[in-house]
Amino acid sequence: PAKTRAPAVYRPPGYKAPETAPQSPPPQDDFNGIPPGEPVDDLPDMPEEAAIRMTDTGNARLLSQAHGPDIRFNPTAKGEGWMLWDLTRWQPDPTNCSEKWSKEVAEYWFDKAEEYKAKALETLGGETLDKDSEKVYKSILGHAKRTENKSGIQGTLFALRSEPGVTVGAEQWDGKIFNLTTPTKSIDLQSGTPYEHRRDDYSTCRTNAAYDPTAQCPRWLKFLSEIMVDAAGNPRSEEHTSELQSHHDLV
Repeated sequence: PAKTRAPAVYRPPGYKAPETAPQSPPPQDDFNGIPPGEPVDDLPDMPEEAAIRMTDTGNARLLSQAHGPDIRFNPTAKGEGWMLWDLTRWQPDPTNCSEKWSKEVAEYWFDKAEEYKAKALETLGGETLDKDSEKVYKSILGHAKRTENKSGIQGTLFALRSEPGVTVGAEQWDGKIFNLTTPTKSIDLQSGTPYEHRRDDYSTCRTNAAYDPTAQCPRWLKFLSEIMVDAAGNPRSEEHTSELQSHHDLV
């Protein structure tokens, strides 16, 4: 008898094909980031109406749905090139968190295999799967094992690079030269306005000192008082004084 091929996609029981092909959603800027190395929640369940391809690309889209806003690829960076959002800035992946997230995808498929088996047994009303259900179960389980292997982990991350918004060119990293990132706020140095940290600043640098609008700078003020007069003891021009004062306001 002719052999039948196992399905190339996982379709949950009761699946109905959507009118249009499912697409990976774009990253959301309001996603609550997770610092690298911190425990992460399990991957969210996929919508029941969605068909997920059991390929590296399908795995990459699962990872993107769970962590897309917090991971970027910098093709010019040292190491593997993965950058992670730590709630204030982007930094190189110091603990291979990207690989940990890729392993989560494997765990997702293991869970889906057992979920499919349980629902199939419930539908069949028995304790063993029939031939077709067994084939689907083994197909999902086999993809989970492949995803968990080194080649599957690397394949998932390789496919992730080309997902929308993941790869960021070198010119965008730290490209906003008048933005200063501190542990508590980012500051527009042209206006002196503080604002909440933003992923799209693509800042990788951060000060050690937090932003404090009430902080005092006695040494700087003393310095200004010393240079506000010229060698003859006359006050500096208003334009010169205004420029120095604007530097003081930013500090």
